[in-house]
Amino acid sequence: MKKESLKAELRQLNFPKDSIIFITINTGAIGYFRKNKSETYNDLLEILISILDLKKGGIIFAAYTKGSFLLKPTRTFSKRSKSYAGNFINYLIKHKAIYRSQHPFESYIGLGKRAEEVLKSHDSESGPYTIFNSFIEKNNSYYLMIGTWNDGKNAPPSLHHCQEILGLTRKFTFKYFEKIYHQEMKRIFLRKQSGGCSKGGKKLAIELLEKKIAQQFKFGNANSIIIDPTASFIYTLEKLKKDEKAYVCEDSNCLSCRGNYYNNPLRFVQIILHKLRQKIFR
Repeated sequence: MKKESLKAELRQLNFPKDSIIFITINTGAIGYFRKNKSETYNDLLEILISILDLKKGGIIFAAYTKGSFLLKPTRTFSKRSKSYAGNFINYLIKHKAIYRSQHPFESYIGLGKRAEEVLKSHDSESGPYTIFNSFIEKNNSYYLMIGTWNDGKNAPPSLHHCQEILGLTRKFTFKYFEKIYHQEMKRIFLRKQSGGCSKGGKKLAIELLEKKIAQQFKFGNANSIIIDPTASFIYTLEKLKKDEKAYVCEDSNCLSCRGNYYNNPLRFVQIILHKLRQKIFR
């Protein structure tokens, strides 16, 4: 698999040079490898930005960070803090031209003029997913899910964005139980919101494909989709207004979905008691 062939595949999507693109990516699914991870990731970044003029457009990735439990030593968030979003994201975090938003838990990283414009206002006072407001009814804005739309781990951005708008991200079982120290602001923050589980996002992705709001394409070996941000937002919001549990996952023990205290208090207590018994009698 050659670098130029991957560039050609992206060019076929006909992105305007001033596009703003939010990307989730599973680099392993692409099937492109060099001598080491650093060379592989450097090439993939070059491929992704080759479709844009970074003086006009931009690309954005999630770079979320974990805090620590309230009673444990406090973790620190800084511009270079590691993310749990994967090795490629942590490679990008070290890039000298990267811009990172200042939300202590749900930060995002980006390259390019439009990316920086979106991210500079996303701080500790912002909701976790408010950056996606900047994709709605905006010219040349796109969501790309490269090898991630059907992996059972990622969700189309409209899912958590709409959950936040409807107040569902505040129905979070362990609100205020997680903390992090913000190095630049020199203060500790507690987690107030969470999108929680993304496993049910595959159901939404399939619906978006059926509604022609998303289209499939191949990037190397990775089954991928391109999503219309505005149309997906409208569809997802209406669906969640009718049924806020429309995209819960199938795991009966998931504390974000079927075991969420706000959704099912009895099931939440059953799961916690079961976990305690496992710890006591293992």
